[in-house]
Amino acid sequence: MVNSGEVILQIATGLALAACCGLRAWLPLLVAGAAGRFGILELNADFDWIASDTSLIALSLATVLELAADKVPALDHVLDLAGLVVRPVAGALAAASVAVDLPPMVVLVVALILGAGAAGAVQASKAVARWKSSLLSGAFANPALSLVEDFVAVAFSLLAVVLPLLALALLIGSGWTLWRLLRKLRRKPVPV
Repeated sequence: MVNSGEVILQIATGLALAACCGLRAWLPLLVAGAAGRFGILELNADFDWIASDTSLIALSLATVLELAADKVPALDHVLDLAGLVVRPVAGALAAASVAVDLPPMVVLVVALILGAGAAGAVQASKAVARWKSSLLSGAFANPALSLVEDFVAVAFSLLAVVLPLLALALLIGSGWTLWRLLRKLRRKPVPV
């Protein structure tokens, strides 16, 4: 029998990890794989490969490369373009990898709609923020913005594994606050 409390925690974990994939594609998958490897997080049997040596090495390398490349103003735009496809796929994988107590068809729906959707929404917001940052600062503020994104991705990925409901609530609250702030900024006239 499926425990509804466990299912809610798994969906919250998957959504929080997927949203983090919108900032950094590989880091949340690395966190999920490492947590699965050390028995902190139960992985869906079909996604046990995320905790394998080969996957952890590949995800570690991809994470380091993504973190470094995102600090270079020209490369961060290339990453954002590639992220339009890569980050929703990573979000879908993250959401599916932790959906242990759900039937395969439900896992697919959760992964495609919730996981890919969350990662895609965060990716789109990030891309708009980076574009505006580039316009306002000549791309000089982008590396600092990237460091903030790194911190958020690491913190929320770890929180998603340990306290998934809190991670999801904080992500939703942060998203709502950011959306309201951006709406206020849009209404203000730009000084000439």
